[in-house]
Amino acid sequence: MPVTLKRNEEKNGIEIRFPEKPSKEIRETLKGQGWRWSPIGECWYIKYEKSLLTWAEDFVEHINAVGEDTSSVG
Repeated sequence: MPVTLKRNEEKNGIEIRFPEKPSKEIRETLKGQGWRWSPIGECWYIKYEKSLLTWAEDFVEHINAVGEDTSSVG
């Protein structure tokens, strides 16, 4: 199952969903870009900005293209 990206217009946000808990490196990358984890929505989210959507599209495309293991280590 691939990593997915969704524009949540109702909440004026962007959401990234992983099929399982992403690795620490991926989580740190998201946090470093200002993304937050929503345990209720089970997704990473950030307020919409065009530049952030472009970044997220590239990020998700890269993860899905390389088939990077998104699971947590340890």
